[in-house]
Amino acid sequence: MNIEKRIRELLNEKEWTFSSLLNMEKVLDEISDIIYNEMSPEQKLEMIWKQDIYNEIIENISETVAKIVKEELMQAEVSFGNKNKEVNDNEISEGSVGWKSLKERTANEKTDSK
Repeated sequence: MNIEKRIRELLNEKEWTFSSLLNMEKVLDEISDIIYNEMSPEQKLEMIWKQDIYNEIIENISETVAKIVKEELMQAEVSFGNKNKEVNDNEISEGSVGWKSLKERTANEKTDSK
């Protein structure tokens, strides 16, 4: 059974009132029950098996990712202003990133529009 096709058939078989469609949860439950009851045991088993396999694969991938991230973090080095680091010529001055104003120009300096 093609489930998507059958859902469309069920939707088209019935004349829906606006008020019945407002209660979408009831509509979904009704159609889901019909589909479930029409499915063969093999189809139900296949659907469950596919979902379980997917969940198991995702769980295994997540566990592997967590393990590797933990290993990497355990080996990571954190530096708080290490004095032995190389000089970086591209370093941005403290005054240009909002730390403190440079003495030559103050932040509240007024410009002359003339």
